[in-house]
Amino acid sequence: MFDAVIIGAGPAGTAAAYDLARAGCRVMILDRRRFPRKKPCAGGLTPRALSLFRFDVKAQVLHQCRTLKITMPGGNHFSIRHRRPLCHMTRRQDLDFLALNQALEKGAMFRVVDKIESIEPGTGHVTLVADGKHLGARVLVGADGANSLVRRMAGFGTRVIRFPAVEADIAVDRPGDHGMEFVFSRQIQGYYWIFPKGDHVNIGIFSTPAGTGLKKSLLLEFARTRFPNKRLGAFTGYPIGTGGFVRCPGRGRVLLAGDAAGLAEPCFGEGIFFALKSGQSAARAILETRVQ
Repeated sequence: MFDAVIIGAGPAGTAAAYDLARAGCRVMILDRRRFPRKKPCAGGLTPRALSLFRFDVKAQVLHQCRTLKITMPGGNHFSIRHRRPLCHMTRRQDLDFLALNQALEKGAMFRVVDKIESIEPGTGHVTLVADGKHLGARVLVGADGANSLVRRMAGFGTRVIRFPAVEADIAVDRPGDHGMEFVFSRQIQGYYWIFPKGDHVNIGIFSTPAGTGLKKSLLLEFARTRFPNKRLGAFTGYPIGTGGFVRCPGRGRVLLAGDAAGLAEPCFGEGIFFALKSGQSAARAILETRVQ
């Protein structure tokens, strides 16, 4: 019997696992991917997100942005400058791999599973069936993203609002010459972004209307205007889970964290801070009720 089984080894899941394992709990993390793995995400860490990590992540920071340019739909723009970094640029696959290894060093366990078959609440515990094997836990934490299987299987009656995002990488000679930008557009009812990284820039689109699709052609058109004759690589799309701030992210002995609980910020789509915060909050709730 585990104290906690955590589904999802992203920032929310590993944040919960780290705190629980450090406190001496028996923790199992499940994910469908082996790590390191490619993770769709712009990878920007705000200062408040960076401050939540229990361990040093400076080696994962590829670029520090002290200037942010914001362009309005009509073309007017302004810039924000600060002597301290406004955002720290990372690659999520590296950041997540570090966070998972840190949790494992504290004593958490990790297993790759192909299929979660059922979640069965019991008296004082939850039984999870994954790949035909039964796992018992005092608490189950769903940290499996905006399309959370845990949210659906555990019977949470509310839906998360999923805002679409698409992104791609562009190799450039001097990424640092390109500042951090948000370009707002009425065409997509959202914004385009430019994030400089170590050997490339990451560009993408975040759109606020839920349920709408974003076409690759929109990002290609934006790329042609800003980076002529450059080829896009690692193109991908994904949902960002919002709309969960007014709801309790728990039902019985099942807790949700991060995008699974709809905790991403809906204006800019920032999710890592809220993933870390909610994962740590889930761990604190489990520790506070450990004797029950």
